[in-house]
Amino acid sequence: MKASFSLLAFLLAFGGCAGGVFGQEDGLAERQTLVDLGNALYNDYKEKEALLLYQQVTHNEFGELITDSLTGLAFHKMGACYEYIHQKELSAQYYRRAIAFRDSVLCKGHPETTKSMSNLGSAYLKWGQIDSANYFLHTVIDRYRSNPRADTLVWIKSLINLGSIAVQLQDRQLLLDVATRASELLAATTESLPAKKALAFHYNLALHASKLRLSQLARQQADRALSISVQMEGTPYLSAIHNVYHIADYYAGDRDGAIRHLRRAIDLYEKNDREELRIYLYNMALLHLEGADYAEAKVFAQRALGYAQAELATKANILSTLATATAGLGDNKEAALLYSRGLAAIVEDEDYAAGTLFRPRLAGRTPEQLRQLSVHLEDRAVFLARSGHAASALLDYQDAIEASNRLRTNVSSDASRRYLSQDVRGLYNAAVRLNVQLYLESDARPYAWQALLLSDQARAYTLNATLQADNQTLPAREAELNRRIGRLEATAIDDPKLKSELVTARLERDRLRRRSAKTQVRDTTELTQMDIIAYLQKHQTTLFQYHVTADTSLAFRVTPAGEISVHYLPGAARLSASAKGFREVIRHSVYRRQSLRDLAEQSQLDNTFITSGSQLARSLVPGEWGAQSPSGDKLLLIPDGALSFFPFAALPMSEEEGAVAYNSVRYLGTERTIRNAYSLTTLLANDERKIERRTIVAMGPTFTGALGQLSENAREVNTITASVTDANPITGPKASREAFLTESPTAGVLHLSTHGFSDAANPNQSWIAFSQSGSELDPEQLLYYPEIATLPISAEMVVLSACETSLGKSIPGETSLSIASAFTAAGARSTVNTLWRVDDRATADLMIAFYAELKQGKDRAEALRNAQRQLIDGGEFAHPYYWAGVTLTGADGPVELSDGGINRWLALLGGGILVGLVLGFRNFFAPATAPEGNKE
Repeated sequence: MKASFSLLAFLLAFGGCAGGVFGQEDGLAERQTLVDLGNALYNDYKEKEALLLYQQVTHNEFGELITDSLTGLAFHKMGACYEYIHQKELSAQYYRRAIAFRDSVLCKGHPETTKSMSNLGSAYLKWGQIDSANYFLHTVIDRYRSNPRADTLVWIKSLINLGSIAVQLQDRQLLLDVATRASELLAATTESLPAKKALAFHYNLALHASKLRLSQLARQQADRALSISVQMEGTPYLSAIHNVYHIADYYAGDRDGAIRHLRRAIDLYEKNDREELRIYLYNMALLHLEGADYAEAKVFAQRALGYAQAELATKANILSTLATATAGLGDNKEAALLYSRGLAAIVEDEDYAAGTLFRPRLAGRTPEQLRQLSVHLEDRAVFLARSGHAASALLDYQDAIEASNRLRTNVSSDASRRYLSQDVRGLYNAAVRLNVQLYLESDARPYAWQALLLSDQARAYTLNATLQADNQTLPAREAELNRRIGRLEATAIDDPKLKSELVTARLERDRLRRRSAKTQVRDTTELTQMDIIAYLQKHQTTLFQYHVTADTSLAFRVTPAGEISVHYLPGAARLSASAKGFREVIRHSVYRRQSLRDLAEQSQLDNTFITSGSQLARSLVPGEWGAQSPSGDKLLLIPDGALSFFPFAALPMSEEEGAVAYNSVRYLGTERTIRNAYSLTTLLANDERKIERRTIVAMGPTFTGALGQLSENAREVNTITASVTDANPITGPKASREAFLTESPTAGVLHLSTHGFSDAANPNQSWIAFSQSGSELDPEQLLYYPEIATLPISAEMVVLSACETSLGKSIPGETSLSIASAFTAAGARSTVNTLWRVDDRATADLMIAFYAELKQGKDRAEALRNAQRQLIDGGEFAHPYYWAGVTLTGADGPVELSDGGINRWLALLGGGILVGLVLGFRNFFAPATAPEGNKE
């Protein structure tokens, strides 16, 4: 490098003018020489000297800016130099100048311009400016996607950096999409990609995946990194790769494998890298803490602390881990001090009062700080609760919840929100339990109300976020992407081309949402005690809200007068088993007018229904809770967990002696007027929405072949629309998916009498069907779960007269991922839905009676109750299988239906009665099991 320095001195002496060394016209070669020499200095980590040369390139001897691509390159290199000598403002300034200059001199979207944007995005990421980094990296990825001259290495680097942002934001879906696209590019450039860069790319993807608990992806990328490393001199990254394996094994539940890989990483670490060893020692402390080996955990934490750098942030995790180990060894005083030191270190507060219980301020924190604060505040809350400081523990839980929710508002996809909800739900569960404990100990009602409010915040998060987005007002491109993504999430199962298209669409949507701040969602803590009481008084209804956790569940009861009480229930496993058993006995004991089973067998099934149902009733609706309140008989049920799929209406409220007559049993659903809701927040937000009355769209598709024909759905559709002026009945082959998509946005009431399917394992494969006749299921005539929530629906009510529309995957902190909840997310104020495979004719009769009640001005819940009573009183469909699976979720109140002419109504209704009598006679001696003709 001595020659370079000599030439540098010569050039600086020669170019004594302020603007530059050579003229603009004849100095191109010389300016290129300056750039080359600057690059040599830059590569030798002499950034300040390189800057002096780059500065000579941009202006002529008169101080005028030279307008060519070499000037753009010099600005770009100056941005890089200032970045590495930690002058953020100048670095950003010159990168931005390079971007603007290259866009004007070259062309907009030129690969060199995009490279400057990539560098600026990476720099912002390094500086912790996540929003700015996100903007530039997304722009780079979007530009390269449509540019055949894209620089693949820069493209992959930008994706990896976006993956780092995904980790900080805890955005799991974003990382999965990044990994998919980066893997595609890596596979396409295997021949030309330098081994060192390929190793770095695969390792970073593995590390990102391990941090978001994507164990399978982490292992896949670590395997590829390992195969490259072992072929290179010195096997670089080897210890770090084993550390990734350890994280992946830990989150996959393989603690022994995690310890084995971590020990290997410690053995292999580079002796001069103290930071690497600190990480491994800290991780080993965590593993010992997990195994309740507090002494060993403390030893490793103290060793890790000895390797920590001077910056407080590097010590934060170690201090909190050391605190937990110290508490486990019984030294609570020292543990409390260590927790406070750790929390202060996260926010880099050196001036906190030592010896006090430090409470960090959450506003203005980075995503990484929020993540750490949530974890360590929870650790301290557990410690404080166990050591008898419940009030202080509650404050920590509330702060941990707030930190987690601040993180959750920054993710842009439903999948990532649901992933985070599972972690946050644990915080809510602990805070709810602690509030209830304090309420029962002190009889102080504010604790009970706080528990109820926290319980409400703990559910339906993504549904509330989707409702706030409002499909009616989305920008056109985002709405188009939403619909395309919904379709692809259901259909791009084994098609690599469609999967790639899905990733592209999700990345573009993420960019649009972050640019327009669409990721922000309303704070669910806005709901208050007075809001709840005002709603219950307005609707004269009593609230039953359930909160299901692994060990002990809870039931809350609030009357319109504002009286609150709390009742303990069994844990999730026992509740789930009991609920499943009750559903099964309903299914197995079903018959119409007369059972064909052996009398003893039927009697045993009937008695099992009564005894198991009565036992559940005593648990879920204990004592005076089951009695009608002075304000009326209305019940608002907000279930949770397995209770989300439970037929509350079928609960027998008294134990019958002797033979069971299903038409005379006192059911909860006949004694009380019942409706469900996903959460109070969802319900009250929907209560504020005003929907103008528009047409009723009712569809009864025709099926032959793969899906069995529904013989009653045309009668159902025609009868319920006959009495309404502004109605649009669509039956037969015209009841297509296309017709639904065209008509549904203008419907005030949507009625679908069709086949439905629920896939609890993979909700994206749940669907409702439209007319088709082929021997195989036609996916073009299916509307899938992820599509439904993207529809621009603004309906007062959606009636899903199909099978299993309430069923779906249950995720802690969310709703069940069902067809019904998807319609609520799309904009339906209420839905009528089903809990199992319902009978075609019984459901048709129920729906006709339901609409007849609505026509008389009855509230939705009362109309459904009266319709169910009519089925019970009719005898043929008295068994709960035929009526209790149909439920109302969401808003109550009447639905305005205009008269379509009394003569037309009576004529069609009369025809329906005649058909009913004939079919009733033919089915008098019906099979003992559920009949054929179920909607699927």
